[in-house]
Amino acid sequence: MINGEIANSPFDVAGVKSWSVITSFNGEEIKSVDDYKNAIEYMEPGKEYNATIFYEGRSSNISVIGGLVIAGVIKDYPASSAGLKAGDVLCKISINGTSTEITSSKIFSQVMNQTKAGEEIEVAYYRYENGKFENQSVMVTLVDKYDYYQKYNPKENKEEYRGRGFMGISTIPMGITTVPMDYYIQKLAHPLSDMKSFFFYIALPFAGFSPFPKAFISLFATPLPSSIFWPLANIFYWLFWLNFAIGTFNVLPAVPLDGGYIFKDGISFVAQKIRKKWNKERIEKISSVITTIFSVIVLLAIMSMLIVPRLRALL
Repeated sequence: MINGEIANSPFDVAGVKSWSVITSFNGEEIKSVDDYKNAIEYMEPGKEYNATIFYEGRSSNISVIGGLVIAGVIKDYPASSAGLKAGDVLCKISINGTSTEITSSKIFSQVMNQTKAGEEIEVAYYRYENGKFENQSVMVTLVDKYDYYQKYNPKENKEEYRGRGFMGISTIPMGITTVPMDYYIQKLAHPLSDMKSFFFYIALPFAGFSPFPKAFISLFATPLPSSIFWPLANIFYWLFWLNFAIGTFNVLPAVPLDGGYIFKDGISFVAQKIRKKWNKERIEKISSVITTIFSVIVLLAIMSMLIVPRLRALL
């Protein structure tokens, strides 16, 4: 099942949308994510491949070009400066006159591992323009991979990166991300199995799952008619979500919320244990001051989450 795609990538250009299911590719039946990965492991860039897509209860045959797609371009790094964009399909990389066809992520990594910082390479690619994929090329002067990781991701940096060429792109085969058919169902059915599943369950409204997309619900059989089951599922989910949100908000350490009074009582208890000579009035005054400070901090934090994004948008 497709759960994400890059704009202007092959599947996107073919009109394929998220929650589509790839049932066959290049004449091979696709029953799992592994089947799909095996089918696209080595593809000729720019060559057209046939695929069968299931979406909203209907199957359709499409034609897409193969290749490794640029998923992201890091600003102010070589690929960005050279004009490469997300959605471009890598074709060949030429180093000192020797060209290598980019048929997979593995081949791309092998080629880039042969490059050096400061070296100029030629990148041939396909870009969707004027209603078709056009073959283009550009010269890219590489920077030091070690320096990039040292600046932005030092924990993942390696000595072997020193002096190695770095273009500044991320890639995805065919420009789509895929998951098993039961991936989301398992998370929804077992929200307490791990922290990731729990947070995914809580974040459904922000992930576009509430209400559930039509294309998504069309993939699954339900014990009740779909027109009844999914609205009920949404209603029960929102009842849970609203109660969870209100309960979580209520335990914040800020008066007049319950969490504020609990926090205040906790401060008083600790103060009594540490300063046994303090009288009740002094302890009460100190715990009130501390609770008030925390209440203001909580209020400012909430206001900043609402105001700061809007200020950034204006600037």
